[in-house]
Amino acid sequence: MMDGITLSTIFQAAAGLAAGGVGITALAKTFYTTGPKETALVTRLGKLIHRVDDPGLHVKVPFIDQIAKRVGQELQQVTETLESKTADDLFVKLPISIQFEVTDPERFHFGNSKPIDNLKRSVSAAVRTVTSGKQFQELYGDRDEIGSTVIEHVQSDAADYGIYVKRIIIDEPQAPAEVQNAFNEVRASERLKAAAQNKADAHAIEVVAKARADAEAQKLAGTGAADFRKAILDGYKTQIEDLTKEGTVTKDEALRIVERSMELDALREVAERGNLIITPERLSSGGLAEVQTLRQLATKGPA
Repeated sequence: MMDGITLSTIFQAAAGLAAGGVGITALAKTFYTTGPKETALVTRLGKLIHRVDDPGLHVKVPFIDQIAKRVGQELQQVTETLESKTADDLFVKLPISIQFEVTDPERFHFGNSKPIDNLKRSVSAAVRTVTSGKQFQELYGDRDEIGSTVIEHVQSDAADYGIYVKRIIIDEPQAPAEVQNAFNEVRASERLKAAAQNKADAHAIEVVAKARADAEAQKLAGTGAADFRKAILDGYKTQIEDLTKEGTVTKDEALRIVERSMELDALREVAERGNLIITPERLSSGGLAEVQTLRQLATKGPA
């Protein structure tokens, strides 16, 4: 006994503290939470008893039940760079990104010791198989196709790991410096060739369009001239019909009158242009005076 505190009192206090600590620990181990897109795998004495997919607060038996694994089911991504040999005997490095989701948390955790590493090995093997049949230059343009083909090859293995592969992204191949420089020169040459071809095609289109426009313009001009001549002839025909309608002028006289009108129209054209001379095919008795008149009109020019 020390100052009124007995040994049994100390033991009781220690036991109380220990019991309180155990109680607090047990309480803490009774409750657990899960987040969105997260699965908790709960085991009892090493055996899976249930999986919890619902987010929120949950209860388990303390000390006996354990959370063996929390598996996220959101989209995940792993990257790696692998070396592959192409059909033209070049060793290139391919940066690869694998996007996947865990669809079977139990198989993902309990069925494989290292499921992600196993997935990466399967993808690497499939990529090497596909790229070995392609030329180095083809790796640039066929990257999407290679990714899709690799997914078809590995999807069955991925299912064994509890994984579903969503997408495989293959970045630009990395070749030795001398090979890369040569390839860049080829690509630059192809771009210049394509630009020259595009320019030539554009010029050809412009030439064809101009030729079509010129042809259409000539067609329209010919049509206009034909219409103009037809209108003139219709006018002369109407004049003849009007002159002979009364019966006072014979048809021959009407034709001579119209012919004279045509000559006067020609003279009017000469006077307007000033650089043409027209000599009537048959001169009348006053032909000389008519020729002199034509010369005066031709030298005078337009007013």
